[in-house]
Amino acid sequence: MRGHKEAKVIIATLGMTAMLPLTVYASSNYAENAGRWVLEQAFWVILVMGIVTASLAIVKRAYVAGCITGIAVGVVCFFCKNPDKLSSIGEQLAQTFLK
Repeated sequence: MRGHKEAKVIIATLGMTAMLPLTVYASSNYAENAGRWVLEQAFWVILVMGIVTASLAIVKRAYVAGCITGIAVGVVCFFCKNPDKLSSIGEQLAQTFLK
């Protein structure tokens, strides 16, 4: 009986996971909502992975690696939340170097 209980939990989890993105398509601007949803999910995935990686580095007493990981994760998360900043930096670099 134990295997059936685990199978039900797995099926319920997969069903909920499959239904979560459907809220993206609730209005007429599908692509904009989907892009915003992907960036929001990427932000949280990067943040959690970065915290875990920096924590493991600090536990191993690799303090420099932990700090560098924390800074890099912070920069990537900033650009996930503000993608227009990345495009403005690219435009400024193109104007500077391609004149």
